[in-house]
Amino acid sequence: MNLSQGDIVLTVFPYTDLTSQKVRPAVVLSTTSYNLQEKDVILCLVTSNIRREGSFLIRIDTSHPDYHPSGFKKPSAIIVDKIHSLHHSLIKRKLGSLGKGTLREVEHVLKDILFNHKSVH
Repeated sequence: MNLSQGDIVLTVFPYTDLTSQKVRPAVVLSTTSYNLQEKDVILCLVTSNIRREGSFLIRIDTSHPDYHPSGFKKPSAIIVDKIHSLHHSLIKRKLGSLGKGTLREVEHVLKDILFNHKSVH
């Protein structure tokens, strides 16, 4: 399956403590060229728990322009800080994709998480 950055896929996603896993949607973060060259794909988690609190969430409700193209069946939230690399064989199917605007939001949040170092003195 050819995967592109911004695709929404259904996959097995592990819990952060690795005690279990759950089949759920995820956003493809890695580029198309990376996905073609490597055996793994880099993903971030999607949840339908839109009441979840956190500053690293991007909510996609039914009025969001990417709701229908994403393939989500109910309002969802992209949990940008829950990132995992998984083998391509664990991808069950493609559900849809995010638009460029939402993908830029994901990129902005990722940059903030990974590169916005603020010294605490």
